[in-house]
Formats: sequence, C-alpha cells, structure tokens
Amino acid sequence: MEIIELQESFPLTLVERSANKPHVGEIIHDMLIDLGIGKRNDEPNPYQFEKGFVWERLLSMAMPNAAVRPGELEMDGIILSPDGIGFCEWIQESVVEEYKCTARSSNGNPADNAGWMMQVKAYCMGVGVTSAVMRILYLNGDYKRERNPIPRTYLITFQQQELEENWVAIVAYARDRGLI
Repeated sequence: MEIIELQESFPLTLVERSANKPHVGEIIHDMLIDLGIGKRNDEPNPYQFEKGFVWERLLSMAMPNAAVRPGELEMDGIILSPDGIGFCEWIQESVVEEYKCTARSSNGNPADNAGWMMQVKAYCMGVGVTSAVMRILYLNGDYKRERNPIPRTYLITFQQQELEENWVAIVAYARDRGLI
C-alpha cells in the first residue's frame, strides 16, 4: 500500500463584513479578554469558523422555513449579524435564531458561555425581540458517556432589562476603546 498526502486547498466560506465598523462579536471577544475569561488568538484558524458555517448551511437546508437570514444590522455604529430571525411555535413569537458548532462539552447549557450570551442578547436587542432559539452541535458530546456529536436546541427568554444592560455595556466598551 502507498499513501501520498496531496497538497490541496479547501474552499472557505468568506464572510464579508462592513468596512470600518466593528462587529459585535469582535467587541465581545475583546471584552472577554479584558475580563480575563477570553483568549487572544492573533492568527485564528479559518477552519474553526468554517465548521460553524457548515452547521449553519446544514440547518438552512434541513429546516428551510425555520428562519430568515437578515444580513447585517447596525445599531449605535456596531454591526450585528444574527444567523436568523424565525417564529417559535412554543411561545408564538418571533425570535433570534443562533447556531453554534463547538468542541465544548454538552454538559451544562448555553448560559455557561458568557460570550454566547452577550452575543445573543445583543442580537435580540438589535432585532427587537426578547427570545432566542439556539441550535448547538456539540461535536464531542459530553466527553464522558457520549463522544459523538450531539445536537441540542434551547429556547432562551430574557428580560428587557437584561438586554438593555448588555447593550449599554457593549456600547460603553466600544466607545471607551475608540471603536465607535
């Protein structure tokens, strides 16, 4: 048997963002670093992002009526890009749809991830809703009983005050850093 590794470049999903305006995800990333709960990555691996884009495309194909992709939104000079806006049958309301694909354990729930919560709260604020549906693919299961991918869906409802306080903190941080 002979095995030869071929040198081949894989196509990546390129996400174009508005120039000269900060994206809420970048602001949140920097905030978490300053709080000591995030890590700086000077050279992010594009394939880490690509697995999330693949999950988004898969969900869009599997559930074509679940959500509409709104594209970029702008609020207070900050760009927001929710994965979707949909209608949740459980609560009979419009919701933000957010999709995550992660190597983290499926133990716990999305509230354990401060960055995800800040981001989804910002998207709810920008869209004008108080609830979000998060569809998360945990690639490595719970790392104990189950080491295979586990998909989970969560409905998260916030108080309006939580959304406002989150947004005020994001805007204040962006202004303090001269981003807006």
